[in-house]
Amino acid sequence: MRKLPRMWMCVFMLLPFMAISHVQAAAPDTIWTRTYGGSSNDEAFKVIETSDGFYVLVGYTESFGAGGSDVYLLKLDSNGDDIWIKTYGGEGNDVAYSVLETSDGYYIVAGYTDSFGNGGSDVYILKLDQNGDTLWTRTYGSSSDDGAFSVIETSDGNYLVAGYTKSAGGGNVYLLMLDPDGDTLWTRNFGSSDNEEARQVIQASNGDFVIIGRSFSLFNGFWNMYYARTDSNGDTLWTRLFGGNGYDGGYGIVETEDQGYVVLGYTSSSGNGGSDIYIIGTDAGGVLQWFRTQGGPEDEIGYSIAHALGEGYIIGAVTTSFGSGGEDVYFVKIDNYGNIIWFETYGGSQDDGLYCAITTSDPGYLAAGYTASMGAGEKDIYVLKFTHDAISESPGPSREKISLRAGSSLFSRKIDLYFSEAPGKPVEAVLYDASGRCLVEKHFDGSTKHVEIDGLGDLPSGVYFLEVAVSGMPGSSLRLVKVAR
Repeated sequence: MRKLPRMWMCVFMLLPFMAISHVQAAAPDTIWTRTYGGSSNDEAFKVIETSDGFYVLVGYTESFGAGGSDVYLLKLDSNGDDIWIKTYGGEGNDVAYSVLETSDGYYIVAGYTDSFGNGGSDVYILKLDQNGDTLWTRTYGSSSDDGAFSVIETSDGNYLVAGYTKSAGGGNVYLLMLDPDGDTLWTRNFGSSDNEEARQVIQASNGDFVIIGRSFSLFNGFWNMYYARTDSNGDTLWTRLFGGNGYDGGYGIVETEDQGYVVLGYTSSSGNGGSDIYIIGTDAGGVLQWFRTQGGPEDEIGYSIAHALGEGYIIGAVTTSFGSGGEDVYFVKIDNYGNIIWFETYGGSQDDGLYCAITTSDPGYLAAGYTASMGAGEKDIYVLKFTHDAISESPGPSREKISLRAGSSLFSRKIDLYFSEAPGKPVEAVLYDASGRCLVEKHFDGSTKHVEIDGLGDLPSGVYFLEVAVSGMPGSSLRLVKVAR
């Protein structure tokens, strides 16, 4: 499978907390599948359900349009029949990654263009009516490369666009606040001197903005998941990096009922092999609460996450570990703590995958991406409609997790750790401080019920968190207090 393309916390080395074998229920049934496109490549990156009960998809087409690739927008009815299909762009390459229906009944589309603008690629924003006809188009950016991956309507009726800009060098997160006519209210670009990009932005319940993406480090030569929060003016409140000595990145984020967040992406720093789906739960301050990796011996990447029917979340992903061959659609439901409830693969002998999945009002699910196994050409847009699944309430963290305790909740120079025996399985323990910085990582034989984590005398007094995982089981955590001695 192809690898995808100033105020830092410590890079997290997150460890595998769960194997793919924890499947508890059957996936929902498929109602219909459809392909859309022509003789060349066509893909969909985002799908929404509209207020009139239809579906709008956005991506790109090389089969139709004015030249190169063009923005591709499709409106479908509940049976997958197209109501209209439109292309937008010029002689260069034009791609859309995000679409939303606005409160005034129009559509906003965001991506990039190198057909128009100031040079290189530029952020490309289109406002369309219900028939897909253009109300206005705008480009934003510098003479270097700029682009957008996400757009939302804010609580005050404006539009926030998130992506990247290379105007300052290697690349930075790029935020633009636009009014309903596309006029710029403010812009921000931030990050380190390396290379960052925002893949999704959401507005928090208090009006702040939360960003997920990825950051390239010149220090170790790897990508890490980039996670940040700004205030309503786009000024940074905090940033976090998650990952390790591998390739890690973020693509999706949802806010939880308690105003925390579940973030989604991929990691090759840990897991079962290749890259794995990477799921992290944090509190409102971005402090790690739990994490999971999901996947097999080859490659998995999680591209989208959304609230599922009942509790839990659905994930749109790609797998090369499972399925019919090459890349396959990987559709997953997890509970509120990242444990798999069900998963299913779809596709043929060629490459197929999901970039987005949503919960629909009928009730059910809709997912979209690409297929090279079916359709009219090289790659076609692939859309799958599902029934609803059996809805159950999440009881909390998995009851199958490792039994864990410390000799005392207080420590000075070492921690005595006791856990249930797991013969033949490795145990991994990671100690974090209260801000979420990775401090100590230890590996043990699962046949040992008691181990010591020593060498902690130089740590300052304060609150710490110990996360412990046995391979193939959900992890457990302890809250500990370091005392002076």
